[in-house]
Amino acid sequence: DDDDDDDDKLRAAGRRIALAGCSQGCAMAFDVAMHSAVELRAFCGILGHPLTGTPVGNHAGMPLHFFNGANDKVMRWEWVKPMIDRLAECGHRTIVHGPLKG
Repeated sequence: DDDDDDDDKLRAAGRRIALAGCSQGCAMAFDVAMHSAVELRAFCGILGHPLTGTPVGNHAGMPLHFFNGANDKVMRWEWVKPMIDRLAECGHRTIVHGPLKG
């Protein structure tokens, strides 16, 4: 069936795509990844967090890497950490690098 072939091609393409973003771009890239029709290869967020309105639970197998600074004055770790922890509680594969010095 042609539809099955198209679905297979879309899933295969998704496995080759990773999204990343920094600060507000982190939030936007994460939102796009969670709204994607297929699970992507990975997500990498730098100095950012998920938006409160972004659906969680989608694509739980996709690795989600977050890099945050311990002394960031805008994306404060004590504020960002609970948002990232919520993803793990919802079954996501979260990998947190940090908080990093600086």
